[in-house]
This record gives sequence, C-alpha cells and structure tokens, in this order.
Amino acid sequence: GQVVRAFENNLFRAPIFPQRLPATDFLVVLSPDRTLFVREVDSLFVAGQMLPKVVVPTPNSKAAKHVVRAFVELNVNRRLTEMMADYEAARPSHARHPQEVEERRCNPHMRFKVK
Repeated sequence: GQVVRAFENNLFRAPIFPQRLPATDFLVVLSPDRTLFVREVDSLFVAGQMLPKVVVPTPNSKAAKHVVRAFVELNVNRRLTEMMADYEAARPSHARHPQEVEERRCNPHMRFKVK
C-alpha cells in the first residue's frame, strides 16, 4: 500500500489529491453584505469518492421514520419540561397532584418526580 492524504470528519472520509494551478487563476469571494474580494489561490485539492462513516437511512424508510420520531419526541419533551417549569414558577402554591395528572395526559412517556 501507499499513503494517501484524506479529508476526514465524523460523517465521511475522502481521499484528496493536489492539482496544479496556473499562475493566472484566482478566487472571487462574495461576502454576505454583497462585497467582492479577490484572493490568491496557493493550492488546490480534489476530493475523491467519499467513504461514509455513519449510516444514513434512505428517505421514508423505517429507520428514517424512527430517527424523525425520536427527534420530535425529544423536542416535545424538552418544550413540555420548560413549560411546566415556567408554570411551577408562576404558581408555586398550586397543588402538585392535578398538575402531574395533566402532564401524564399530555405526555405519557415522560417520567415525573414527586416533590
């Protein structure tokens, strides 16, 4: 084998290869405020075929739906927890039992601690 340079992150790995640039090439950058900048290009690399490091489910597959469902459930639980904390802060003297009943009705999967 031989050593090959690679671009690697948590999602994929791809081999990179240096390319020769003519001295006349340059890079034009458009900034968010619509200003143009001209930059000199010192080196250029081309990336080869990417090797995935994380399984990405196909759209509308069972695995993809599971990921979306878990993401939605996490965010709903997080939002409900925030809302109930705000509610408890606004009404500290409110009885805890009726509040727990309402929380369980809204989200049966969340576990609540009895104070």
